[in-house]
Amino acid sequence: MAIDPNLMKDLERRRKEVFAGGGEDKMQKRAEKGLMSARARLEVLF
Repeated sequence: MAIDPNLMKDLERRRKEVFAGGGEDKMQKRAEKGLMSARARLEVLF
């Protein structure tokens, strides 16, 4: 049984959104407020 290509496309889209911290627009709003993402905070610590 093969995996539906549409499901794979949806999974890839979701992964990109997660790795982008919820999406570019959300990251932009956080930056405007002076907030750092978790990844950015970790980079500062280490």
